[in-house]
Amino acid sequence: MDEEKQQAGPSAVALPPAGDDGSQPNQRELVDHQNFEGQYKFGRLIVILSALAFTLFVSFLDQTSVSTALPAIAKDLNAFESISWVGTSFLIANTSFQLINGRLSDIFGRRACLIICMVLLALGDLLCGFAKSAIQLYVFRGIAGIGAGGINSLVMIIFSDLTTLQQRGKYQGLMEANISLGNGVGPLIGGAFSQSNAGWRWTFWFVVPVTCVAGVAVFLATPKTPVSQGRIIDKAKMIDYPGMLLSLAGVIFLLIPISGGGTTYDWDSAFVISFLVIGGLLTIAFIVVEWRFARYPTMPFRLFERTSAKILFTHNFISGVVYYTDLYYLPLYYQIILDKSPILSGVLILPLILGFSLASGAGGFMISRLGRCNPIIRSGYVLWTAGAGGRIAFGPHTSIGVIVGCLLVEGVGLGLSMQPVMIALLSNTRKEDRAVVTGLRNFLRTIGGAIGLAIAAAIINNVLLTHLPPGLPRSDAE
Repeated sequence: MDEEKQQAGPSAVALPPAGDDGSQPNQRELVDHQNFEGQYKFGRLIVILSALAFTLFVSFLDQTSVSTALPAIAKDLNAFESISWVGTSFLIANTSFQLINGRLSDIFGRRACLIICMVLLALGDLLCGFAKSAIQLYVFRGIAGIGAGGINSLVMIIFSDLTTLQQRGKYQGLMEANISLGNGVGPLIGGAFSQSNAGWRWTFWFVVPVTCVAGVAVFLATPKTPVSQGRIIDKAKMIDYPGMLLSLAGVIFLLIPISGGGTTYDWDSAFVISFLVIGGLLTIAFIVVEWRFARYPTMPFRLFERTSAKILFTHNFISGVVYYTDLYYLPLYYQIILDKSPILSGVLILPLILGFSLASGAGGFMISRLGRCNPIIRSGYVLWTAGAGGRIAFGPHTSIGVIVGCLLVEGVGLGLSMQPVMIALLSNTRKEDRAVVTGLRNFLRTIGGAIGLAIAAAIINNVLLTHLPPGLPRSDAE
């Protein structure tokens, strides 16, 4: 009987009916009927996870391939001062929709939401390749960011639906290997296209067919998640519209002045001050709505009740600040300060990616064997701090050996600390909160990345303006 159930898989699961009065099912019912934990045999599970892992590869390939193409893009579109907005616009869009993705997948089904996000990623990259101005590029990159953010969250949500707590550590290695592969291959592809006759636009166009292949794999391999039989209008009422709009507006109003402060806008200008004040008020309003009024909150505050959860969520924010800043600004350091080619600058990112990949896989297996996350996470913090601290000494004459050594140590530290945190979060989370926790984790990491990029851009631009020759006109300096 058990074998029949295992072979039947999700199709054998009865859907929760709508109430006699037409009311929608409750949150627990929605989540329970998308939970396939332990229902698939090894071979079938590997096929599904491979399709999901390939999707993550595509998402991170897209995310990192742009980094080595930035100098060429800035030169072609005359956007040296604002080029950081390629990353910032992507991360703002990515961040703003992270929280809602989990709840939407609870209501409308995981696979459908994932495929829609893949369509958005492909559409955004297609349009980026046709961009004629910097503004167009930033807008289209935002569309791609919405899709990529959904992919990153939804893949991990489906992963947690399919695997047991005991399985997650070892299978996490498969997911992380593809993330690392995407992070490693991306800069090489971006550098190769930028340096070739094809040009930087193919950095974006290349991702489109690869995304289509991943979409077909997801459609064929992953289970069609059952959803409730309630009417679409009833399901739509379960969406936290006020929370979604307030979080989106708050992030935008805060990040725009942070990114442009001191360069595009003066810090004491009315524009910067007003945007920061409005962004702060919107954030407060979002907290109040989620805390007091939302029936199905985008960010339930019960998730922060435990001290361990607060620490783990804070870690995700900080890791985003460091990791995304590394990915976007190390290639600029290599090309502008060390005068390396775009392809070589992509190669020099690999020590960070290699260390991250090896440590993520090893950390997952160690968690499965030890049954504990804390020792691994703490070891990761030590190595991460040591590697990042070593980068303080980077300058125009730093040897390649020192750079490789520091990035390798930092990558191992990130791998041992970032992914085990996700396993720790899920192990302390109720089933009905898994999708929201995964979205919140990615939200905090990407908003950390957006803020990190914005602050890094402000620091670099202000330092350059301060140290350029005093007789140089400000317009030329900018």
